[in-house]
Amino acid sequence: MPLFNHVHAQKQDFVPVSAKEKKQLRAAVEAAPDNMEAHKAYLAAFRSGDDARSSYESLMKKYPQSASIPKALADKYGHYSPKTAGYLLQAAALQPGDVAVWKDLALDASMRGDDAKKREYITKALAADTGNVQLQYELANLMQEEDEAAWKQQMLRLAEKYPSDESTLHALHIMGLGIRNEEEKIAIWEKLYNLSFPAEIKQFAMSRLADAYIRTGRYDKAIVLSESFKTIAAERMRFPMRLKLAIELAAADIKMKDGNFAAAKAILMPMDMHGKFNLNIGTRVAIAKATALKASGEMQAAYDSLIAFQAKTPFPDVKDSLALYGKSLGKNETRVKAELRAIIARNSRPALPFEVDSYPAGKKVKLSDYKGKVLLLSFWYPGCGPCRGEMPHIEAGIKDISKDQLAYAGVNILREQDDFVLPFMKGTKYSFTPLGATEAIVKDYKIRVAPTNLLIDQDGNIAYYGFMIDADSEVMLKLMIQSLL
Repeated sequence: MPLFNHVHAQKQDFVPVSAKEKKQLRAAVEAAPDNMEAHKAYLAAFRSGDDARSSYESLMKKYPQSASIPKALADKYGHYSPKTAGYLLQAAALQPGDVAVWKDLALDASMRGDDAKKREYITKALAADTGNVQLQYELANLMQEEDEAAWKQQMLRLAEKYPSDESTLHALHIMGLGIRNEEEKIAIWEKLYNLSFPAEIKQFAMSRLADAYIRTGRYDKAIVLSESFKTIAAERMRFPMRLKLAIELAAADIKMKDGNFAAAKAILMPMDMHGKFNLNIGTRVAIAKATALKASGEMQAAYDSLIAFQAKTPFPDVKDSLALYGKSLGKNETRVKAELRAIIARNSRPALPFEVDSYPAGKKVKLSDYKGKVLLLSFWYPGCGPCRGEMPHIEAGIKDISKDQLAYAGVNILREQDDFVLPFMKGTKYSFTPLGATEAIVKDYKIRVAPTNLLIDQDGNIAYYGFMIDADSEVMLKLMIQSLL
């Protein structure tokens, strides 16, 4: 039984038939071995790719020139089965112009952490379809970790060349998420804003642009953007809330400049940012609140508000402000850190014991094995694109932290993909220890989506839970860990 019921490694389209009907379906395939509809009907009579394998291998021997036979069996196994690639390669050898096969092979290479093979397969897909813009972007995107400057240059070159292709919108959005420099992010998303796409398909990227405007104090731009999208975008994009926030922050800013600190406080103090927007917006609000409190002569309240925020979502600018406010109250760095750690401890809860599998199999790993270290526990699976996407950012966030103090483990929650795990680790050279989930750990740790990350302190308490890491939050991860050391 899969640990995640909504994700399956194998196709589940099974239609029970009699032996006679199954024989007739086989005859239809043999009459037209390149007819994919005939294959689809026949394969539906098998519960899984493994069940169909013997029958299809006999078909491959009988019709060795048919690319459709191995391709159909690969489709039955599904995109996320490690058994799919071999049959896709057979199909590609027989029909090298089949773009879909090369794309499926590129996905398989991603799950194995093999960028060289992924590049090879995308290149072959492009050779078969030279005008495919999406494939050109995918090939360019492989440059990001090798040469960031060249990656940016090539992505922007493609955006200039294909301004009306929807792949450009997606690529610029992903590019904005991957860039660390705030001004570069804004420039990318403004470029996307000016593309002639319907507002409905630009809404997610525009929510990020509105956040960036708010983070950098460009409230007028955030107001105009949020106003234009508030009735178009889906409710989950929260443009009306962004509009209200930008208007209120702008108003509070004016009150502060006018010296009306009480009025600024009245606007700012009711704001609750946790879980509502991009984390860096909460940072902006937290500092604005503390500034208003300090200006009103309430230094202790300013300090208390900052340390409460920093205990949940730590960021450098809040840390710096907290140090200054603490110093004004006679608190040195050691005392501030101790008080911060005490709040984190109050917010923590005991982690439930677990026992999971190692890779390769043969050893059991327990929570108690990590006692005395901070444990970063990441729940993922090889076929999860967002999981693979955040891993470079996690590595960047932890690279300066000693392995004597921090353990990093990645728990594969889709055990049907076990065969991908060790090749993925070898190909990517990521630093986490791969572990195999049990139903118990998925249930006990309430894992409903992947990736899900949490930090467990040296005494086995969950200090931080349910965060994701991107270019903006690498430093947050580092500060979370440092707060526990």
